[in-house]
Amino acid sequence: MILGVTTSILDTVCGAILKIIDGDEVVSEKTRRILKLIQTISMQVTPAMIQDIRNLPQVWEKIDAYRKKIIFDNLSQLLERGQETGEIRRDLDPRFMTKLFLDFFATLITPATIFDYNMAPHELCEKIASILMTGIITDRERSKLIERR
Repeated sequence: MILGVTTSILDTVCGAILKIIDGDEVVSEKTRRILKLIQTISMQVTPAMIQDIRNLPQVWEKIDAYRKKIIFDNLSQLLERGQETGEIRRDLDPRFMTKLFLDFFATLITPATIFDYNMAPHELCEKIASILMTGIITDRERSKLIERR
């Protein structure tokens, strides 16, 4: 039953992500909307659900497979479009950036991390998105870094 419910939720999420990607907004807006969608969904995940997933590895495997299937190709294409419009750095390979994002999320958004750091899934998503989109250094230090290049 849990696997069936999970599949249904994943299908809905995947459809919503594809609709955002196919929309007319600029890449940064699409990225913001996708991250907001993921955050909204993760806010609905309760500790009891996490415990169920922790005890049913096949459910987590299904979630992880969807993440990889839907996100890799679509995010790579979205990043390529962002490079074409000047929103994403052109010196980075979109497939590499996508792998980096996927590996980052796959490593950190897990039942174990949620328990180990006592964070809700939406908090983890928010922190990861912030680091991936803006980095770990302050604007002041980023300016200094750019000047040194």
